[in-house]
Amino acid sequence: MNFLHKINKKIQKSAEMISEIIEIDVEIMDSELNRIAGTGVLKTKIGINMADESHIYKKILFDGKSRVIFNPRENDECSDCSQLKFCNEKFEVSVPIIVKKKIVGVIGLICFTENQKIHFIKNQESFITFLKQFSVYISNKVLDYLEEVNNENLVNFYSIQHKTENFLFISPPMKVIYNRILKISKTLSNVLLTGETGTGKEIIAKAIHLNSDYSNNSFVSINCGAIPENLFESELFGYIKGAFTGANPNGRIGKIQQAHNGTLFLDEIADMPLNMQVKLLRVLQEKKITPIGSNFEIDINVRIIAATNKNLEKMVFEGKFREDLFYRLNVVPLEIPPLRIRKDDIEILSQYFIKKYCDLFKKKSGISKDALEILSKYNWPGNVRELENAIEFALNVVGEDEIIRIENLPEKITKFNHSVSSLDLSKKNFVYLEEYYNLSTKEKKEIAKKFGISLATFYRMIQKEKHIK
Repeated sequence: MNFLHKINKKIQKSAEMISEIIEIDVEIMDSELNRIAGTGVLKTKIGINMADESHIYKKILFDGKSRVIFNPRENDECSDCSQLKFCNEKFEVSVPIIVKKKIVGVIGLICFTENQKIHFIKNQESFITFLKQFSVYISNKVLDYLEEVNNENLVNFYSIQHKTENFLFISPPMKVIYNRILKISKTLSNVLLTGETGTGKEIIAKAIHLNSDYSNNSFVSINCGAIPENLFESELFGYIKGAFTGANPNGRIGKIQQAHNGTLFLDEIADMPLNMQVKLLRVLQEKKITPIGSNFEIDINVRIIAATNKNLEKMVFEGKFREDLFYRLNVVPLEIPPLRIRKDDIEILSQYFIKKYCDLFKKKSGISKDALEILSKYNWPGNVRELENAIEFALNVVGEDEIIRIENLPEKITKFNHSVSSLDLSKKNFVYLEEYYNLSTKEKKEIAKKFGISLATFYRMIQKEKHIK
């Protein structure tokens, strides 16, 4: 969660004012160690990633603790810095910038001369207090900015050229997905999306399509689990006039041909019958289709994006999915994280769904902080789809022009016990351990202790269960 670059002008102006008052250079970094603002010699690299020169800042971003470094080249905390021999700093004090309990950046005061260092040490207490107040000021400016931004467009801080549909996120796991989409959108390789049900795989598929060279052409979606087996071939390949009894007298164009020069999204690919898998494989290999009843092949140019919530590799091993087709589809694998791993997104998703259903129901509403906190503590087995259902439910029971409160949420969510003490510690319930993966290290240690196992063993159990699923 990082919006410092959105208020960089305000931050730069404040940094220059502070530097002028205390006569020491100031710099502000975001959580990715991009220099947001700087004064003096530090001003020359504003907008540049300084990760290679930010050894102390990395530690602050990790543990959230302020640092006062009197002799940077001699201090123990600097001993393992790769840039130590090039360092010309005489003194440094740095504090974290925290927004909603998240470390989003670092402020540093840097002395490059002995006179600056002496000046700072003389005023150390007041300057450090001043620096911490500046950190709070920046945090408040970020919060003010978030309130001003329309919730519906909040995602566009990280959206892909504003071309995506409902692709809402601010969380680090989804930023990884975003960066991958930016890269794979420009190629024609097949993509296999995996992840639990309700994680938004079709939205990701559309995001890839909308940012590709095929974006002006068709995006055709097929749910392989919803088509009767006897209709599969005609759905995919189409048929010509008089192909079979009961057929449309004018014939029909199949989904693959409809997606020519565009994208074909095959949702629930694991449910495709084996005999159809063979025919799809031929399409991928030869780039041709033959409609039912026809003697002529049709050239097609289509990008395939497939999706599943099942373990295809396990299905291949069991003979339920063709190995050759799996490798044809799995050129670019992309696993979509579950909502419990991307909880930073719950608020903006909730706000989006509130607006969506308020428009539909002709209502005005919002959501209380207490209700949002309950939503953030729930484990979301149904992922984003379940969150949408919960918001829709709440807006059905909430009063006119009232905000959503805890009592308006589904009972399943309000009664969910997320505490460590609620974990059933019997061996048979190891399968549920993945739900606790994103707890703090302290909580994980507590769980491991109750199991009578080491923390490393506990992690291995989680990963093993995740792999089995």
